[in-house]
Amino acid sequence: MTRIFTVFILLMTLSGNPAFSKDAEPSVFPQSEKVLKALVKEKADVTTNHLYVSPVKKAGKDEFAWVYWKEKRQLILWEPFDTQEWKLSFSRRTLNLDKDVVPTAEDIKGSTYLVDEDWACRTIGDCMKNGQEYIVQK
Repeated sequence: MTRIFTVFILLMTLSGNPAFSKDAEPSVFPQSEKVLKALVKEKADVTTNHLYVSPVKKAGKDEFAWVYWKEKRQLILWEPFDTQEWKLSFSRRTLNLDKDVVPTAEDIKGSTYLVDEDWACRTIGDCMKNGQEYIVQK
């Protein structure tokens, strides 16, 4: 399953989702590198970490970003806040790609934390294609 999931992620990287934008306002996600370094320092298991931050613009709504952390196999929701000390470890939505992803939408069965494989692969692909890559050392 992990092998198929990895291949699907690579294929989805070639496609794009117009909601993801490289043109996000810099003030929405200030000090990205500082925030990511703090996350890696607190949670990383390996020395070199690859994180992809991809802001999402929704019509008539605030921006947010998805952070794909390759080594931790996580998708982390990053919502903008006024505080300069925002810690991604406090995100209200951290998806473990090995536990929180199910094969189909029907497999979610009303869960509030599971996502389907298609959505996860699309989101990771968009993060890698349209997001800013950060390589952070622990």
